[in-house]
Amino acid sequence: MSYLCYGQSMSLTITHKHPLCVDDVRRIREKLGLSPRQLAELMGTSRRNVYRWEDGATVPPLAVTVLHLLDERPDLLELMRRCAGCEREG
Repeated sequence: MSYLCYGQSMSLTITHKHPLCVDDVRRIREKLGLSPRQLAELMGTSRRNVYRWEDGATVPPLAVTVLHLLDERPDLLELMRRCAGCEREG
């Protein structure tokens, strides 16, 4: 999978193909130092959905992929924040 942001190309390999466990969303969010509100903004969803995911509701496939990527590569958080900032400014 390749992404382009700020003129920088990046290839990422996703090794996880399994769904998230109930505790994974909260564990990953806390590992990244994010509040539920911050994770919701980053994922383009509501804080209520983040709470639901942390309580065991089904996490959408794209969110599962993003959370797995952030779990493996926490350094991608800053890139995601910058890219999200571009969308808000544009």
